[in-house]
Amino acid sequence: MLEEVTFGTCILKVTSFCNLNCSYCYMFNKDDQTYKVVPKYLDIETLNSVLDLCEQSAERRDGHFCLVLHGGEPTLWPVESFRFLAERVADIQSRHPEFEVSLQTNLLRPLPVGLIESLRKMRCKIGVSCDGPALWNDQHRYDHAGRGSYNRIMQNIAKLEREGHGDLIGGFLCVANPDIEPLSFFEWIQQLPAKRLDILWPIDFYQESPPWADGERDVYARLPKYGRWMSELYALWWENDDPEIDIRQFRSTLNVRLGGVGHIDSLVNDQLDMFVINTDGRIEYPDYLRATPAGSRATQLNVRTCSLEDIAADSIYAQLFELRAHLPSACHHCRHRRLCGGGFLPGRASASQPISNERSVLCADQYHYFSTVERLLQQAMTIGHQDLRRGAV
Repeated sequence: MLEEVTFGTCILKVTSFCNLNCSYCYMFNKDDQTYKVVPKYLDIETLNSVLDLCEQSAERRDGHFCLVLHGGEPTLWPVESFRFLAERVADIQSRHPEFEVSLQTNLLRPLPVGLIESLRKMRCKIGVSCDGPALWNDQHRYDHAGRGSYNRIMQNIAKLEREGHGDLIGGFLCVANPDIEPLSFFEWIQQLPAKRLDILWPIDFYQESPPWADGERDVYARLPKYGRWMSELYALWWENDDPEIDIRQFRSTLNVRLGGVGHIDSLVNDQLDMFVINTDGRIEYPDYLRATPAGSRATQLNVRTCSLEDIAADSIYAQLFELRAHLPSACHHCRHRRLCGGGFLPGRASASQPISNERSVLCADQYHYFSTVERLLQQAMTIGHQDLRRGAV
């Protein structure tokens, strides 16, 4: 069994500090205090071990593997370290052309020339974290002096474009915010320089911390605010029908609903095949499980001494590889269970269990969203059939 297990993604934390102080950050403003006891920077020796492990996993997947540079804020990692990384990655890519690298950044500061050169050398795209229009983004994503980040982000994007590096921007990463009127959010997407983005369900709700007030679960289930917001935004995207606007959450949902296999992590929940490495080399569980009071969810394994088999043998990782076998009993008869697979993992976590057998506290939200997708698809298919019949006549 273990010899057959392969990982598809490594989330590598190259820094353990950040130049933003986002209100909802699970790394620095929640119960997890790991950042206080790990090095500020990933060192070269540990990096070598990481890349060795990643290449081993790539070899088991015919070269298909994704290394995601994360933090903290990864662009604060020394430029010299990026140069070393780029040399090694380019060497790996010479053997495994499908080996991919991406970097998730807040883009609060301009990218140094040396960093841009390294990104190009390893064919690395950057994802930019930004939570919508300036007014809303700056309510939660501000620096340590309390200043909003939006204008600086957009100035740095414009600088990249002026200098011929706009193609480095792979897209934007946003957290769903029901306080933003969906039409305003969609209009913001329409004016982005790169109209590619992903929208995350909030990570900070878990079994002991649901999105409803005490005793109001049934009331919330009738009007799930995140599900309604996501549904209204999906309807705008669907009706607009602009191929330039690529919202990964929506595209992946539609793909699975139409019988596709590939999907993002918040859907299906058949297998989560990623491992996380912190700056000290410690193997940790995916950050989806980080926001609960149990903290970092770190294993006792270190990349300098462990193997892929060691990671796969860990009890939680073994469960992450077999998520389909851990579908909550309440979900077995749900019509959306194939799309949902038991719900967004953070919502299933509890203070004592990384993955409980309880349905996600965002169940009503996701159910509402999936029902909207299904309804609009059925309407389109009905119209299509009617048009075919009229054509036949």
